Amino acid sequence: MLVGRLRFYIMLGVGKVGSLRIVGCQNHSITRHSDTIAERMKSYMFVFVIFATVLLYTTGYAREICAPENCLTLDMCDEPVKGETFCQQQGTSCCSIVKSEFRTHCRHHSGVCMDNCASALQRNAVDCENNQVCCVLV
Repeated sequence: MLVGRLRFYIMLGVGKVGSLRIVGCQNHSITRHSDTIAERMKSYMFVFVIFATVLLYTTGYAREICAPENCLTLDMCDEPVKGETFCQQQGTSCCSIVKSEFRTHCRHHSGVCMDNCASALQRNAVDCENNQVCCVLV
């Protein structure tokens, strides 16, 4: 027969210790001073399932999206992007370097649209707005 109260300390969480008391030998009722282990395990399992679902879902969509102005046919590319990239238009692929005769956007020239720059730095581009010019800064 068990006389008195026995305390058992169990680990309920990282760095948190709670106690269990066994009262009497006849009914073995257990009272807890903290959350029940089952409730904690349910919440941990829920977080794990959500995390695993998000991780598995995003793995399929982890391909890099190519800038629309770089989605061209392969005959317009000097060098296509290697690896998994995504172009929305069918039959196009992502170009890292566009051939000089097909460079129509400021980014193709490694430039930036600006209000003003020296004429030697300016390139023709179709995507600069509000009287801006494409300036090659490299």
